Amino acid sequence: MKLTKLFLVVATFGAMLVVSDSAARADSNSGTFTVTAAVVAKCTIDTTTANIDFGSYDAFATQDYAQSGDVVVACTKNAPNLKIALSGGSNYDTVSKLNQMASGTERLKYGLYQESGHTTAWHNASRDISSVGKAGVTYTIYGLAKAQQDVGVGSYSDTVTATINF
Repeated sequence: MKLTKLFLVVATFGAMLVVSDSAARADSNSGTFTVTAAVVAKCTIDTTTANIDFGSYDAFATQDYAQSGDVVVACTKNAPNLKIALSGGSNYDTVSKLNQMASGTERLKYGLYQESGHTTAWHNASRDISSVGKAGVTYTIYGLAKAQQDVGVGSYSDTVTATINF
């Protein structure tokens, strides 16, 4: 009989543990929290393929010299108010509104244009561009040096800065 009482006590205590454990798990409480991030507009501009080389300029040639270069712009998706601007270069001529390459005191004038027809100048101005995204978009810069400029022998160069505004 003693064994039966011990068994009954152990069985009762075990049942109480099961009931007690079940009761503890029946209640719960929860809360919510917020996860946030602010995505900022950012752009990059790659000018490694933007160099424009008119080659050997023949002052007696009757054909204009046309060359182009590319800039690649990449921006955060949906970045607003994107504009690409080209400076007038180191030797910009405010009278003719043309860029100038220099060789000492000599100047060889050229223009930078937004299209191959050379009608929309890009001199010291910005151009609205659409949202470009991370993949990047290539924008071609069309350069034109008019023929028959009266310039001296030398190596001519200019430095133009391309800037993306956003």
